[in-house]
Amino acid sequence: MSKKDILAEVDNTLQANAGDLVEVSIPENMLIKVSMLVYLVPVIALMVGAFSGAALSGPLRINQSLSSVVLGFACMGMAFFVLKIYDRRARVKGDGHNPRMTRILIHNDD
Repeated sequence: MSKKDILAEVDNTLQANAGDLVEVSIPENMLIKVSMLVYLVPVIALMVGAFSGAALSGPLRINQSLSSVVLGFACMGMAFFVLKIYDRRARVKGDGHNPRMTRILIHNDD
């Protein structure tokens, strides 16, 4: 594979053979939605956790920086966990998140 090649698992709806070069696509609106979820949700969770950690440091009498970092990363980790569950359910439902074969570009003549 060259640096431009991407390996993706897709359903073989076109009955392509091993070695065939196929075109895959994903609807643009789904690509934007998934990108927003993957990039924005963890960052927002990190910020909410950090601000919450800073707010809770006083009443809990712990270091503000430490509580911000710990709670920020904990919230970000939970966001990734929730996104993983969402991804698994979306794959089972088949709601358009997964790439699809659109055409066979080059047949392998082995």
